[in-house]
Amino acid sequence: MSKINRRDFELAVMGALTSPSLAPARTLALGPELESEASEGCITDVPGVKVGHFTDSRRPTGCTAILFEHGATGGVDFDGSGPEDFQAGMLQPGSALQTLWGVVLAGGDSYGLSTALGAMKYLEERGIGEHWGNPGNVVPLVVASILDDLSVGDRPHPP
Repeated sequence: MSKINRRDFELAVMGALTSPSLAPARTLALGPELESEASEGCITDVPGVKVGHFTDSRRPTGCTAILFEHGATGGVDFDGSGPEDFQAGMLQPGSALQTLWGVVLAGGDSYGLSTALGAMKYLEERGIGEHWGNPGNVVPLVVASILDDLSVGDRPHPP
């Protein structure tokens, strides 16, 4: 497995999540055994990384989940406004937790925070996460960040 520092990982993720014109100047060198000639540098090119998205066109709002089947290292910086989040405090430098199993980005203000529970359930049902306490207990750390889009679209359809 290739060694990667946090800055290079962040640049790769931002490149995968933004438009090609905003892609990072450097790319990750994963080694020839992990690179494919057909690859365009997508985050899903990384083994064990799954990405899913759903958009509810009635509102419009949506949810994007990035899941790490083998775990990942993450960090958080609360710079600026007060974002709504789920378990992001666990990623601060003082936290004893070291492994992240998913990141969820959603709309829907406070309603959107519940999307992280769905990702946790998905991972737990597959035995993916921290093995904690009694045998068979699996707790996947999934963080979520949401934005306030409740004023957009059809209000009777919360996320």
